[in-house]
Amino acid sequence: METLETAVHPLAESVQAARAHIDEGNYQEAVDLLTAARKEKTEGAPDKDVEDLHYTLGLCFNQLNRAGEALPHARKSLRMAEAAKDAIGQARSYEQLGTAAYKKNEHRNSLELYQRSLKFWQEIEDKPGQARCLRDIGSIQSDLGQDAEAEESFNQSKALFQEIEDEEGVVACITNIGLLAYRSKGSEGALDVYKKSFEDDKLDHYLLHNNTGFLELVEGRFDEAQASLETGRADLEKRGARDDNAALLYLNLGIVSALKKAPEAALENLEKAQELFEQFPEGRAVEVVVLALREPKEGFDPYVVVEDAHKIGITHLNRAAVLVQQGKLDEALAEAEKGHDLDRNLPYPHFCLGWVHLAREEKDDANRCFKRAAGMDPNNQLFKQALEAINPFFNTKVGRNEPCPCGSGKKFKKCHGTA
Repeated sequence: METLETAVHPLAESVQAARAHIDEGNYQEAVDLLTAARKEKTEGAPDKDVEDLHYTLGLCFNQLNRAGEALPHARKSLRMAEAAKDAIGQARSYEQLGTAAYKKNEHRNSLELYQRSLKFWQEIEDKPGQARCLRDIGSIQSDLGQDAEAEESFNQSKALFQEIEDEEGVVACITNIGLLAYRSKGSEGALDVYKKSFEDDKLDHYLLHNNTGFLELVEGRFDEAQASLETGRADLEKRGARDDNAALLYLNLGIVSALKKAPEAALENLEKAQELFEQFPEGRAVEVVVLALREPKEGFDPYVVVEDAHKIGITHLNRAAVLVQQGKLDEALAEAEKGHDLDRNLPYPHFCLGWVHLAREEKDDANRCFKRAAGMDPNNQLFKQALEAINPFFNTKVGRNEPCPCGSGKKFKKCHGTA
């Protein structure tokens, strides 16, 4: 027979069951289970179990990007941990409060909350907690432009992750250090960071290979990029990884295959990327779009870098470019329109759609798309260049009812002045 000391309250059993869902990434299922338990099983439950319930709900809501719902639970768990003088409870509650504040773009408040959490983790000598907090503090410092402080935080976090043999944590820190190096020294600075991770830290991780391959790609070093990305793919498949970082690697493999004129391989990799992006749709990315050129265009690179891309949308746009290479122009237009419609409030989808229209010899439609892109980003010289390539009289100071300077004999408004 169970004694009073060993009996587990039904609320604690529900929290344990919720953690099984969390381990599988099923945060909504965990929320549903815990919400029901909160209504039915809190009566007579030990304070520790109630605190655990609220902490776990806060964690789940943060993971679901519902920071407003996470906050009351994290605050409740903090109050209960403070009353019990529970250092671990306070450390983890401050950590979730910091996460919620960060998701609400309250960076300075988030930084203070993470620093409070870090202090508790240090007092109880909990290395995983310290490593996480230092990593998150580094991210906030980076966002605030405090690059030297951020690099120090990431290096401290990396050292702790190495001590506890948490490879994913180490890789996340190296990725962030690489981003800081890119900001101050450009592609070569970031590539040096990743090279050091392979040589000195003896790491072989698909995320780092993808980062390396992407930088080589945007530098136009397509053979090196493909080699790095293929190495990453081998590691990814060995691990059986299926996440948004795996999707980005397949996307970049598709892009480099397209640039190397291997359309079948490009479409295969783009299909794998889209399948994973549909499972992990959150977030945006710095990425590349291959221009839909049937043949090289003088004055234009074969691709454009997009700083803030919709991941599924940019996959459609790249697939459109490959289909143009294959001469499948109707399919290409359908793909480009899908990508365009997913992110039409930004200029790059209009620009990319314009090239598909141009490949189809639909110059009026191409002109309209390029003009829309240039109108949305007037300082972008590439957009202006594309518009001027198709309409050399775009910036000509001519009255709309005057003869078009192209010599057609038509009025400007009926010729190159057409919207």
